[in-house]
Amino acid sequence: MHCFSFYGLAAGHGADILNEAGLVVSMDGRMCWAPQASLTAWCQLDLSAWPHDQHSCQLVLGFWSQQHLLDLTATQNTTMLPEQKTRSEWEVLRLEEKTAWTGTPWIAGNSQSDGESIDVPTSNLVIQLTLRRLAQSYISIMIVPFIVTITMTFLSFWLSPIDFTKVFLICLDLVILAMFLVTFANTLPAPAKHAPHLLQVYSWSMVASTISLLSSIFVIGLTRYTHLQPLPHVLNKYLAARPTRLLLCLPQTSLDSENYNQLDENHVPTTSTSSYDIQQQWVNLATVIDRVSCIVYCLFLGSILAAY
Repeated sequence: MHCFSFYGLAAGHGADILNEAGLVVSMDGRMCWAPQASLTAWCQLDLSAWPHDQHSCQLVLGFWSQQHLLDLTATQNTTMLPEQKTRSEWEVLRLEEKTAWTGTPWIAGNSQSDGESIDVPTSNLVIQLTLRRLAQSYISIMIVPFIVTITMTFLSFWLSPIDFTKVFLICLDLVILAMFLVTFANTLPAPAKHAPHLLQVYSWSMVASTISLLSSIFVIGLTRYTHLQPLPHVLNKYLAARPTRLLLCLPQTSLDSENYNQLDENHVPTTSTSSYDIQQQWVNLATVIDRVSCIVYCLFLGSILAAY
């Protein structure tokens, strides 16, 4: 009896000699051996496009001994009914099999007396598979939460500069991104040469959210601090200009131009800008910083999505 082997096998169950399956001998002397086997092997996978990845694998099946007396062939099972097909994570795009003579220097006994290996060609069954991952479930699990986190960070720029909800939204965004990164680390293998594009997008999105958090803290501090001096007149005039307000969607403001810089009876320059007007000018500046940060965030995120 010959032992059936899967070269490069990492784990196997039911691949012993016959196991619980027997031989079926026909009247013309032919024998049919159909053992139940579950074979597992490690492959060098390219997960760059995960979860929309596609892989081509080559399986080599053979025997450890008396290879010259054996010939492996593969036949397609045409009796499989649709009801018997189980749902799988993978879709087989292409399946080819052929009998080829391959070298097996790792087989025990293929060595000379001096220890050097002899590459003895043997007849093996080579099965080539092209598989594609069915990523519909991954879209709901991975893509939709990512869109939610992007939306939360985007909305934080459009809240009031004095509202602490901005910080809460971005912190919640960072927690969600961190949870998914930990999930990726525990689920996916760690290839040495590349990382999934989706993982890199999550990582860079976390960097962008961290910078947005720093910007929001700066904006809130700018509005919460009591300012004694107004903004420079040129800057305040630029912020209140109609093109700036339309471009950055700023609220309507007034310069109070009639009383901004006048002379009193002693010909001393005075200003009638109240403390509320001064504070409002700094709030407008904080709003402009938020709008510019939003534009930079969108451009940065767009460049990441375009790159990956």
